[in-house]
Amino acid sequence: MVGGWLLENPTTSALYGLAVSLYERIGQPMKVVTIREEFDAYLAGIESKSESTRVRYRQIIGEFLSSLGDRVKRNLTALSSFLVTADDAVNDNAAINLGGGTMALNGNVGEVVGQLKLSANSTLDMGTGNSWVSFAGLGALLDNATRLNVYNYTPG
Repeated sequence: MVGGWLLENPTTSALYGLAVSLYERIGQPMKVVTIREEFDAYLAGIESKSESTRVRYRQIIGEFLSSLGDRVKRNLTALSSFLVTADDAVNDNAAINLGGGTMALNGNVGEVVGQLKLSANSTLDMGTGNSWVSFAGLGALLDNATRLNVYNYTPG
């Protein structure tokens, strides 16, 4: 089985094993793509762009992958989480779409963002320190089928 987050979650691991088995039975292998593989494939696909565009994309993607460290070996779906470590790091109008991931704040961070939308159970971790976040609204996807777990929140 695949390393990383799949092994850390027994339910996800079991569902993944079932999906792999089904794909193999119908004669189509299921390919697991790592974060690095996906971005490498993207870069290979932009060869028709101008040289200056390719250089810019390679630099940005290279810096992003470097910031992930060993996490580039994880399944692509592991990118569903993000960490906010500075005030105003996210565009004030940007919608936050969590599909089973985590938005985590670290340190003394204040953030105003757009609408919060959930497509799967997700997590908001206020972290340690004096952090806050203000959403422009709650998307229509918030219902009894999806849950937002909030950790390290102190009312006040």
